[in-house]
Amino acid sequence: MPTLNALLDRAAQEGGEKTALVFDGREISFHDLRRDALQIAEGLRRAGVVKGDRVAIVHRNGPEFVAAYFAANRLGAIAVPINFMVQKPDELAYMLNDCAAKGVFTQSEFLKGLSGAAEKAPSVKALWVSDLKVPPSALVRPLDDLRAAAFADGGATPPSRATSRRSSTPRARRASRRA
Repeated sequence: MPTLNALLDRAAQEGGEKTALVFDGREISFHDLRRDALQIAEGLRRAGVVKGDRVAIVHRNGPEFVAAYFAANRLGAIAVPINFMVQKPDELAYMLNDCAAKGVFTQSEFLKGLSGAAEKAPSVKALWVSDLKVPPSALVRPLDDLRAAAFADGGATPPSRATSRRSSTPRARRASRRA
């Protein structure tokens, strides 16, 4: 069975300009969704996210949520969607600690609760905000920082390390774990 990212890769290759998502009257092609996911995945890798890490997503439905989910998955990290209606810092801290999230994809409107939660969740190293409306800090970073990090070495495309190496068959996965 193919992985989510293998399906996205194939859709981008076979029908790249076809519409993958429609949001607020805006159409996002499979090619653009894949490009965004690759850029964010490479930024996450450079930020220290590795296979098995958890990356929380506290975000309203939209293209950024989808791209963040694919990006975490591409690295072998575990995307942990958290209901954006949960806004109390103590409740968010409990969830972030329970999953040991290394970072959180979010929106500006959720920063108050998440900033308070991050103070109580030592595993959280960054809050990546898709629509940052306040000055960045050591903790609060614009999502575009991840995209920019992907091309900091001047490359036109993300390095191949950002692609999933997960095999699609159980036997091959067991063999790769032994290697």
